[in-house]
Amino acid sequence: SSDNNNSSSSNSNNPTPTIVTRNALLHACAMGSQWTRTLSLFESFSKSNVALDSACYGSAMVACTAGSEWEKALCLFRGSKAPTDNVCLGAAVGACGAGQQWELALAYMGTVRAPNVVRSAMTACERASCWSISLRLLEELRGRDDSPTMTANIALQACKQGLQWQRALEICRWVADPDRMTFTILLELFRDSERPLEESLLIYREGWEANIF
Repeated sequence: SSDNNNSSSSNSNNPTPTIVTRNALLHACAMGSQWTRTLSLFESFSKSNVALDSACYGSAMVACTAGSEWEKALCLFRGSKAPTDNVCLGAAVGACGAGQQWELALAYMGTVRAPNVVRSAMTACERASCWSISLRLLEELRGRDDSPTMTANIALQACKQGLQWQRALEICRWVADPDRMTFTILLELFRDSERPLEESLLIYREGWEANIF
C-alpha cells in the first residue's frame, strides 16, 4: 500500500506533458534559436503515446530552418503524421526559401492562398533571385493581407533585386504603416538604381517625419 502511495505521489509530481505544454516548450526553444534542443525535444515527444499536432511539427521545422538546417525541416514535413494546416505548410515553404528551393516552395503552396503561406513563397522566390515571380504572388494578397507591412517589405526586396523602383513606389502607396525596414529597402533600391540624390532625400525626410528614423 505504501509502495502504491509512493508511486501515485511520484506520478502526480511528474505529470506527463500535455500536447499544449509540448507545443509551448517547442515554440519557446524555436523562438530562442535552439534548433538542436527543439529537435531533441521533438524526437523525445514523438516517442510518447501523445500524438504530436501540426503546431509541434511547425515549431520544430521553424527551429531547424533558423539553424540553417532547412533540409531537416523538410524531412520533418514529409514525415509528418499530423494533418497539414497553414502553419505547418508555411513553415515548409519557409524552409524551401532558406534553401533557395523556389520551385519546391511553389509546389508545396499549390492552390493554398493563406497569407502566411504566400508570404513564405514570395520570400523563397526573392531569395532565389526570381523577383518577378515574387511580385506576381503579391497580387494574391490584395485586399486580404493580415500583415501588409511584412508583405510589402518582402515585395520591396524583390523590387530591389530587379531594380524596379517605380513598382516599389506603387507598393509603398498601399502600406498604411511602413516601418524602418520599409524605408531602408526603398533607400537602398534608389541608390542601386542610381536615382537622383534629391529623390532619396525626400524618402528619408518622409521617414523622419513619420518618426521612423
